[in-house]
Amino acid sequence: MAFFRKPHHWPIVVIPLTLLLWARFGAPALGQASFDSLTEFDSPYLGALPAGGSGEAVARQVVIVVLDGLRLDVSQEMPTLNQMRALGADRVVQVGQPSLSKPGWTVIGAGAWQEQSGIASNFTDEAIALDTIFLAAKRKGLTTALVGVHGWRQLYAGGVDNDQTVLQTTLYADTDREGLLTGDRAVTSLALDALKTKPNLVVIHLLGPDTAAHRWGGVSEPYREIVQHADSQLARLLAAIDLNEAALFVTADHGHLDQGGHGGSEPVVLRVPLVGVGKGIKPGVYPDAYQADIAPTVAVLLGTSIPAHNQGEALLDQIDAPDALKAARAVDLAGQLGTRDEAMFRVIGDAREIDRETIRRAEEALNAQNYGEARELAGQSTAAVRAQWRRRGVAA
Repeated sequence: MAFFRKPHHWPIVVIPLTLLLWARFGAPALGQASFDSLTEFDSPYLGALPAGGSGEAVARQVVIVVLDGLRLDVSQEMPTLNQMRALGADRVVQVGQPSLSKPGWTVIGAGAWQEQSGIASNFTDEAIALDTIFLAAKRKGLTTALVGVHGWRQLYAGGVDNDQTVLQTTLYADTDREGLLTGDRAVTSLALDALKTKPNLVVIHLLGPDTAAHRWGGVSEPYREIVQHADSQLARLLAAIDLNEAALFVTADHGHLDQGGHGGSEPVVLRVPLVGVGKGIKPGVYPDAYQADIAPTVAVLLGTSIPAHNQGEALLDQIDAPDALKAARAVDLAGQLGTRDEAMFRVIGDAREIDRETIRRAEEALNAQNYGEARELAGQSTAAVRAQWRRRGVAA
């Protein structure tokens, strides 16, 4: 007891005891609170926005194949995908954070990043509360189809005509090698049936690569085997699509670490392929872009309005279309981004308005058939809007 009567001895006991109590009670509580702040995030940016104008279609059909968890480097070992690269447009897109599946699926279809959609984890059971390419297609009277696991149906509760999503535990009842091969084959067969009805917009999702990377790692032989099998399923789909009237995109929601796993900011997780081929696609190798650019690009190809909450750029550099059409859609995009950002400023209590004068001048140039000037002015308007957000410290 004499030890404890000396105050300078107290830290020897108190500090370890405090650390033990923190490890037992404080750290788990903090971890849970941090996790809850992610999974239960409520976005303030979900207000309804007016739909913009539509345009002339470039392609009759757009098919998007999402190979879940496909690493960029491993994608370069896929014969069918490399054939598409040689014939079409090849680029890398960067995904948002957290780099998880449902957030990525949302960005692909809405063009809106995680902080806007509020879809920030795989644990959400909410539908996307934003405009999407599915809803834009329906407004134009187009038909749509969705094929894959049930999580896609939950997100895109509206706008899907032909819903071919199935519970994950049914499609992928086993997560061993044969179970993943069987699951991806089943999804492909469902997709081939859906394609027979010639819907204008089709999204197809294969889960096998992601599950393999989680189980065996992103550089493992089993993962590579499942990816090669997914490539063979892509070949089945490619054979069923008429590239004289349809555009086909292949991409991923995220990549994977060498040991398996994703969700963070590692380049191998954030950089994924976007390969396009077919009607309206100009062949070439293009600069890096963003996952949010997929939705407005699809909107341009189908001639729909740009999804009203979109934050991305239409990848007009890889679209093979007349200058007049591309100029008109560049002006549409500038108007959509301006309307969206004005609404977002109001949400954060900022009454400022964007500079509509540049958009007005772009519209005048378009009407005068000065298409190059119209695109340049539309680009200036878009850049100015994004700069306003950056000055507020908010992602554009």
